[in-house]
Amino acid sequence: MTKYSLLLILSLFSYLTHAQLSGSQLKDIHGKTIQSENLFSNIEEPIVLCFWATWCRPCLQELEAINEAMDEWQDEVEFKMIAISTDNSRSSSKVSALVKAQDWQFDVYIDENSDLKRAINVSGIPFCCIINKGEVVWKHSGYQAGSEELILEKLTQLSKK
Repeated sequence: MTKYSLLLILSLFSYLTHAQLSGSQLKDIHGKTIQSENLFSNIEEPIVLCFWATWCRPCLQELEAINEAMDEWQDEVEFKMIAISTDNSRSSSKVSALVKAQDWQFDVYIDENSDLKRAINVSGIPFCCIINKGEVVWKHSGYQAGSEELILEKLTQLSKK
């Protein structure tokens, strides 16, 4: 009986996690609206999702560190990197210029209403998570120089499964 209960709980958790990722409206840096389920549905490799804001210095440091490491990481493991700005409608106009100035190699979207941020239960930024097969499999809050390597460690673990 406990084996079936555990299976039911795991299935329910998987369903709820997948449901969390749907129904959120995001904007790309050109202002086009996109549904989060459309963003995540066609990606088969793990997704590194990092929440940030233009005013958050540690967020910008983390994204710059990831950007610098991406080529090396992608030689080791397959993944998709997406940065989600949590800037609201008053400050989201700064996102596009910042992204262009930084020359980031990854996609950037804006979560003006914090829909996705709430859905994934992000309590503060910087915040990164890894989504694999529709499930959030890893979360990390805060940034210190070098902590981006934790992302690579988890991606490497996932690639061996």
